[in-house]
Amino acid sequence: MDLFILLLWILLLALFFAKVEINIEGGNGWGAGLPTWRIEKHWLLDIFWGGRAMTGYHAWVFPFIILLFHTVFFVGCQWSLKLEARIVA
Repeated sequence: MDLFILLLWILLLALFFAKVEINIEGGNGWGAGLPTWRIEKHWLLDIFWGGRAMTGYHAWVFPFIILLFHTVFFVGCQWSLKLEARIVA
């Protein structure tokens, strides 16, 4: 039952974050209208971002999501390579 509640919680968080994304990105897409810093051209952007700009928004949101996915380790799950692979996948 605890696992079921945790999964529901994660789905609720995902729904709310998806709504935030929709409202932030809007019709502009990829943070084009956000009042934040941007790196438009860099060779690493071509490799990791498909040539799209890197913004302050993306610099904070992606680590947040990674940390959120690792929440299971702070609610009682013991770290294992198998669980880490599932999280990263």
